[in-house]
Amino acid sequence: MAKFLGGSRAGRVASLAVWFLIAWLRGAAVEGVADNAVERMNALRGEIARHDELYFKKAAPEISDEAYDRLKRELVELERRAGVKAGSDEAGGAIKTAAVGDDRSGRFPTWRHGERMMSLEKVYSEAELRVFLKRVEAEARGGTAMNDGAKAGEVGWVVEPKYDGLAVSATYERGRLVRLVTRGDGSEGDNVTANARGIAGLAERLAGAEWPDRIEVRGEVLVTFAEFARVNAERAALGEAEFANPRALAAGSLKLDDAAEAARRGLSVVFYGFGEVRPVSARAVTQGDFYARVRAWGLPGIAEVRRAKTVDDVCAAVRAFERRRSELAFPTDGVVIKLDEVAQQERIGATGHAPRWAVAYKFTTERACTWVKAITVQVGRSGVLTPVAELEPVRLGGARVARATLHNAEEIARMDVRVGDMVFVEKAGEIIPAVVGVDKAGRGAERVGGRVAVAFLFPEDCPVCGAGVVTRTEDGAMRYCPNRDCEAQVVARLKHFAGTQGVAIRGLGEETIAAAVRSGCVRTLGDFYRMTREEWRAVPGVGEKTAGKLFAAVEASRRAELWRVISGLGVPGVGAATARVLGREFGTLEELAAAGVERLARVNGVSARQAEALVAFFAEKETRALMEAMRASASGRTQ
Repeated sequence: MAKFLGGSRAGRVASLAVWFLIAWLRGAAVEGVADNAVERMNALRGEIARHDELYFKKAAPEISDEAYDRLKRELVELERRAGVKAGSDEAGGAIKTAAVGDDRSGRFPTWRHGERMMSLEKVYSEAELRVFLKRVEAEARGGTAMNDGAKAGEVGWVVEPKYDGLAVSATYERGRLVRLVTRGDGSEGDNVTANARGIAGLAERLAGAEWPDRIEVRGEVLVTFAEFARVNAERAALGEAEFANPRALAAGSLKLDDAAEAARRGLSVVFYGFGEVRPVSARAVTQGDFYARVRAWGLPGIAEVRRAKTVDDVCAAVRAFERRRSELAFPTDGVVIKLDEVAQQERIGATGHAPRWAVAYKFTTERACTWVKAITVQVGRSGVLTPVAELEPVRLGGARVARATLHNAEEIARMDVRVGDMVFVEKAGEIIPAVVGVDKAGRGAERVGGRVAVAFLFPEDCPVCGAGVVTRTEDGAMRYCPNRDCEAQVVARLKHFAGTQGVAIRGLGEETIAAAVRSGCVRTLGDFYRMTREEWRAVPGVGEKTAGKLFAAVEASRRAELWRVISGLGVPGVGAATARVLGREFGTLEELAAAGVERLARVNGVSARQAEALVAFFAEKETRALMEAMRASASGRTQ
């Protein structure tokens, strides 16, 4: 600086002024960048906190796991550049970046874990995975790294599916289940033992006798794709909001206040780790040893575990799991790679929120990009209005996708989906195509590829019957058509009754039912049983031969199992699972109809709310008319 300020006094003054100006400009620039970074970090913290609330507390995520992870990674990178320690509250932070999350609901008593229940660090590419593996191998061997394909000596790995459910800890004392607790904030979670008996495979007593005095067995409560589809189909038929994905269904079901309803949700569990073990000497010595013990105890463990000795072996196992992902019956969103030796795990240790000897490799969610040709609104059996994006057909998950759910008006507004937009489509829970985002950058001046992007206005009147739409805030602000005589609702009710979740009238599909309704031949369920062959023949599109088959199929449905009749009635809140319970409990439909609320509520598996709904339903005139029609003799109706 002395050299810089050399020369005459005037020159030194001028140079000093220039130097201060440069310094001030540099400081201003740095301050501007810092301010922007702080602003973005705080915005990310707020957004992540909101999504944590939706994901952990309400089991109603609005974005995919991949989108959420991108937000977390951006925040971590910004904090790193700003010199903010991960997990601190610096720079006005309102959320700890490295936190485990918190699923405590406030509706259940909490229980403190004997040993902290951690999360996992994540990697998203093979390159990141290789860096992790080499680091852990070096630490396991005392700092000596090896080539990717070299034998790792005493270092061994296990590779297993990463289940996408709700993390839980089951405590067994002297072989008996004493409590089931969710992960919560890692230190304590919700005690959901009351709902444990509804989980398939969760033994109340361990098999054999070789178990510790106490052990916390860690795992995941989940639902299979088949159960996810079944429950959502029932909810859709009942006009109830569908679950966004299998994980949301598992989490929401385990946190129900109604144990009987939780038991009907088809929950399963799989165990893959352990927490506190007493005495300590009773712990497994390897992950493989633990998996063997889980099986010996009669608990559901991981069906397929791959062992690996080198970095290349691990990466090959990961690729093999990803190729087979679509063949699995349960939801996975990646694989977990763990050091096999427990002694090595303990030596390498953990951070404040995750073990340093294990990592989750996250699969990339298959996504397609296409444009929205139109947005239509479907009217369900109970009147619920569901918006659907009509898409330019695109391949997704090996199938052709031309339609995708938009869930509700609030979801459309949140994403700002417009007709003409380019949108991103994923399969929710690997099953249901759903719009998950909009390519707003490509929207430009309200144009996409020459198409005008037009905002969608949710109809104020039912698109089928014209009745004014109502909003029920108790159902998450869902919109309904209140007119029970709306043609769409009538057709949907008749279709449900005649379908596989009802009395299964063979050959009677939606097209024929709609034609029968439009022609005035059928309006109620009882009308099916009053129609003659000739009346079926009068339905547009039904020939003489088909009319005979339909008549015979309707008559055969009089002998349907009782549970099918109950399910087909479409009692609000009563699906096929509850219908089976009622069918076993009551001998006839008349006996069920005569039962009061108290009698129904005493049935194991029937809630008080369902009992009230059943009594109200059987008091309706239309229900009584159906029962009379089904009892009526078929004699004299052969012509």
